[in-house]
Order: sequence, then C-alpha cells, then structure tokens
Amino acid sequence: MARIKMTTICLALFVFVSTGTAWVWQVPEVSRSIQYVIDSLASDGDTIAVWGEGSPPFVYYECIDYRGKALYIANACYLPNPPAPPNPDDVVIDAQMQDIAVRINGIAKLWACVLQGISARNGYNTYDYGGSIEALPLRQVLNSARVRFYFTPVQE
Repeated sequence: MARIKMTTICLALFVFVSTGTAWVWQVPEVSRSIQYVIDSLASDGDTIAVWGEGSPPFVYYECIDYRGKALYIANACYLPNPPAPPNPDDVVIDAQMQDIAVRINGIAKLWACVLQGISARNGYNTYDYGGSIEALPLRQVLNSARVRFYFTPVQE
C-alpha cells in the first residue's frame, strides 16, 4: 500500500513540475521574427518580450497568429527591468495589407492570451470589419495595445 501511495505522489509531482515551466523569449535576440518564436519555440504560458536594436520605433513587418497557444506577447518595456519607459508606439506590427496583423483565435485554454504595449497597423481583412487585430473568443485580452489604420478595402 505504501508503494502505491509513493508512486502516485511522485507522478503528481512530475506532472506539476513538467507543466509549470514558462519561458521568456526575447525578440530579436532569439529570432528577428515574432511568428517564428510562436511557431518554433513558444508553448502555452510563455512570454514573448519584443524590443529591437537601436532606437525605437521597432517595426516588425509580419502578421502574427497565436496558433491556439496561450501566450503573453508584450513590448519589453511592460516587463520587469524595462529598457525604456512604456510606450505602445515603440513596438509596431505592420501587416503591410497582407492579412490580419494579429490573430488571437482558437484558444481552448482556461487562461487568457495577452497582447500588451504593441501597436498593430495596416492589417487587411476581406470581411466587413477591420484587419489590425482579430481576437475570438472574447476571453483574450488587449492591454495597452494601440490599433491604427482601420482600413478594409471593399471588393466589388
């Protein structure tokens, strides 16, 4: 009986430890692409800290999709030991009218996704609403984010 209890306790401890690790991924240190970090490195609960080299603003010409992962993507100035005072204009995701700039869809987790202190602009959407940020369901959080250029071309 003692052997069964010990095995159960060890198994529970292993599961807790293996799922409790969250990483902070620095962009552009680990990659120059936010989407690459999402696709290849980040897991549920991780943080992606975005900044740049030189002086702000730091513009990332890409579209990002959380891909169903529960992630905290933030301007590095909103995290501990910030490189500068917080300003959403310092980090910009520019979709260049290619697609929706930031897509936060399909999250089936109990915790929320966060986009903090990052501006999104020049998103494109073929539907009748804007293309900068798409966040469905409404469990996701946009915190200190700035959305610009509410333009959706009409196809006739």
